[in-house]
Amino acid sequence: MDAGPGGKGAKIVSIWKGVDRRHRRAHFNDISKGVGKMGRKPLHNDAPSGMPTKPDGLDSIASEAWDDIVPKLFEQGRATSVDALQLQGLCEWWSEYRKACDTQCDAYRRAVLKAVAWKQFSAIATKFGMSPKDRQRMPKVDVVNPDDPIARLIRERGHRQAG
Repeated sequence: MDAGPGGKGAKIVSIWKGVDRRHRRAHFNDISKGVGKMGRKPLHNDAPSGMPTKPDGLDSIASEAWDDIVPKLFEQGRATSVDALQLQGLCEWWSEYRKACDTQCDAYRRAVLKAVAWKQFSAIATKFGMSPKDRQRMPKVDVVNPDDPIARLIRERGHRQAG
């Protein structure tokens, strides 16, 4: 009698993230050591800086959202110049949600329009930590004021030690 795959006597070793199932262990990202997925890939710490520029073509609701949201995200260190397209989408979906709330149509259609717009808005907002739960999940970002005397002292001592 043949012991085919999975049959009696067959030795099947299943692989889980490159590790034999019998010796399974958890793999965590260790941000403190600058290591990414499964402890092999380095994290990118060379994030671009600069305030995102407001794109042309935003309607009035999206423009108000941009003026309200983007400066706060930039001050918190959660948004930079390369995030402009994501932020534009965030503001446009907020505009669509507000328009859906004011739409004069049947209740079902209005509910569907609002649900779709809110889902898209909240998916983008999650990436920028715009709810308490999202902020808790995100790594803490230290925003350094260049005029801060303590930060200046640390930078100067760091340069002396490195050089």
